[in-house]
This record gives sequence, structure tokens and C-alpha cells, in this order.
Amino acid sequence: MKRNLSFYIFILLPYFILCQSSSLINDIQTWNSVEFQYKKIKRTELSLELGLRHDDNLNNFSKFLTDFSLRRSFNNYIDYSIGFRFDRKENKGSFDDRIRYYFDNYIVYEVFKNFDLKSRLRYQNQRLQGVSLSQNSINKLRHKISLVNNIKKNINIFLGSEIFYEFGEGFEKYRILSGLKKRISKNFSASIVGLFQNDFDSNNEKSIFVLKTKLVYSFK
Repeated sequence: MKRNLSFYIFILLPYFILCQSSSLINDIQTWNSVEFQYKKIKRTELSLELGLRHDDNLNNFSKFLTDFSLRRSFNNYIDYSIGFRFDRKENKGSFDDRIRYYFDNYIVYEVFKNFDLKSRLRYQNQRLQGVSLSQNSINKLRHKISLVNNIKKNINIFLGSEIFYEFGEGFEKYRILSGLKKRISKNFSASIVGLFQNDFDSNNEKSIFVLKTKLVYSFK
């Protein structure tokens, strides 16, 4: 129990320190979700994620999302996936309906014993519903890289970063994150992640800290 507690402290303490400085953190948010995974098809994973988000220092419900994806394993090192997301995002007292399509490429490589280097490259297209495609389509590339330590068969801790590039605009924002994922039982797993995000061209006006939690149930 003490050892598990130390993992949480190691992961979250740097973010709690950041949150004490108003010059670094402009907003504190929570992103919570549940995910259902279907893994009974060989080398294939289907997933459905339902999520709720709060912003404005946890005082405002900001987003509801539904995400569906299909992921295939190409070999022991490379996976790829396609996905679709629908979300309702709060905007000045009303909600905007948005849709997103994306394609992911995953690469994993064992750099040391019990240490894996993971990369995810994503192309995504997002737009508001009810607005013409030519006025509203936003295309982005996202690259996420993380170092994962497989402490036990049922516990992983990780450190990572992600950058966003918007076509026609340039580099948009970056994220720094760390977290822990634990398998609770044969079918259930849970994760907790601390995430710092900021825009490249802002002076911390858009910087946020996010506490992410996810509960996953897998059909195997």
C-alpha cells in the first residue's frame, strides 16, 4: 500500500506544485471517462469511450464526448487505428456540436528491460456541425511520445509529451503528462494522469492543468 501511494505522489506532486503558481496555471480541469474495449477478434480492438469534462477551476461543465475507434495490430511493434468522435462543447452558455475523424499510427520499442518507448502519430479533421465544410474544417497533426515503466504485470507508470501542429497555422500547443495505469481485475483497469497544456504563442494565458481519470472494461 505504501509503495502504491508513493507512485501517486511521484506522478502528481510536480503538477500540484505548478498549480500553486498562478503565473504558470491559468485553469484547473478534470477529464473523466469510461471506456469499453472488445478484444475477441484476433489482432483487433474495438473501443467506445464516454467522457465528461469540467473547466473554470472545476466550476463549469465544459464538454461531453463519445469516441469510437478500431485498432489493428500490424506486428509486434506497429499498430494503426481509425476513429470517430462526437462532442458537445460549452461556448458562452450554449453548446457547439463537433465531429472529428482521425487516423493513428502507433510504434512501441523496448529500450531497456521493463521500459518501453511508445509513439503515437495522429492526423485528425474536426469541424462544427451545421457550418459549411469550407469555412470550418480544421486539420491537425499530433505527435505523442512516452516512456513506460512496466513495474509489475498489472502496474505501469509513464512520462510523456505531445505537440500539436495545425495545417495553415503552424505549431499550436504542447502537453506534458505523467500517469499510472493499474489492472484491477481480469477485465477492469483504471488510470490517473496529470497533464499540463499550453499554447506555443501564448504567455501562459491558455495554460491549464488537467487531472484525467479513466475506467476501462475489456471484453476478452
